[in-house]
Amino acid sequence: MARSFSGDKDQLIPLIKAGISHEGFALIDVLSPCVTFNNTATSTKSYSYVRDHMGSTSIADFVPEKSEITASVAPGENKYIEMHDGSMIHLTSLAAGWDPKDRLSAINAIHNANKKGEVLTGLLYVDAAQPEVHKLLNTSDTPLNALKQDVLMPGAEALEAINASFR
Repeated sequence: MARSFSGDKDQLIPLIKAGISHEGFALIDVLSPCVTFNNTATSTKSYSYVRDHMGSTSIADFVPEKSEITASVAPGENKYIEMHDGSMIHLTSLAAGWDPKDRLSAINAIHNANKKGEVLTGLLYVDAAQPEVHKLLNTSDTPLNALKQDVLMPGAEALEAINASFR
């Protein structure tokens, strides 16, 4: 599991590459402020404003383009990043010697950062011993679009046997 800021490409790109090459399940939470819409209480593009003003949602409107927000947060460093609406996010990058294999340490680090109002970024946790998801689920090596109908739809008897195995 990893988290990064879309404007910090020095951190995000290696995390995406690692996630793609990891044989197991990889989750990357990317903080990406929308440069077009801001979901804040004062924004006319927020969920609550649109919900309260449903009648006007069908009117086409000009939305001014915003500039890209970028930031480079070095390992162990933290920075406040200003969003287009003036709000701030507080990013904290994991220290250089961080051990992402320690699950309890990852949980504690995330919890402690949340208590301080910080968003922890970097490779937070990895379980290298976890089997690859296709091996774990025993999925077919054949792509679904190449499977025959009798394999994809084995019939009522096969479905009943599967359901019975869960009883």
